[in-house]
Amino acid sequence: MKNLLLVVFCVVSFFALNAQSNKEIAKVYLNRAQESLNNLKVDESLDHFSKAMKYTDTITASNTA
Repeated sequence: MKNLLLVVFCVVSFFALNAQSNKEIAKVYLNRAQESLNNLKVDESLDHFSKAMKYTDTITASNTA
C-alpha cells in the first residue's frame, strides 16, 4: 500500500511540476497572433490575441502592444 501511494505521489508531482503557467500559454498565443498578423491574417490574429488575453492581463512586448 505504501509503494502504491508513493508511486501515485510521484506521478502527481511530476505532472504538477511540468504544467505550463498562464504566462507561458499567453506567450504562445501572442506569438501566434504576431505571426498571423505578419501574414496579413487579421481575423486569425485577433482570435489568438483574444485567447492570450484570457491568460494574462498585461502585455510586456512593445511590438505586440
